[in-house]
Amino acid sequence: MDKEEKARQVASGLLGVVNDYDSEGIRIVLERVLHEHPTLEQMFTNRFIIPYVRKMAERWDKENYDLRNAAACKACKDMWEGLKQARGISDGDALNLPMI
Repeated sequence: MDKEEKARQVASGLLGVVNDYDSEGIRIVLERVLHEHPTLEQMFTNRFIIPYVRKMAERWDKENYDLRNAAACKACKDMWEGLKQARGISDGDALNLPMI
């Protein structure tokens, strides 16, 4: 299996867990990620969480949302604004957490 196919399967699996109205699956995923090596936690935040927040904030700015995801886009916009302020960056700047 190539990298793209593996990534698509992981994304589908994660979305399947999110779409299950029983929050047990989410709890399991969170516990697994939160008990990984600290470097992996940093990489997960740097390579997935922050880019996701940033892209959702961009959707808010471009009004590219509807009632189903408006609150998520607005929450991400608020988080992105907080990150920008805390890090002293602007929308066009890169934000990379340090890797030790």
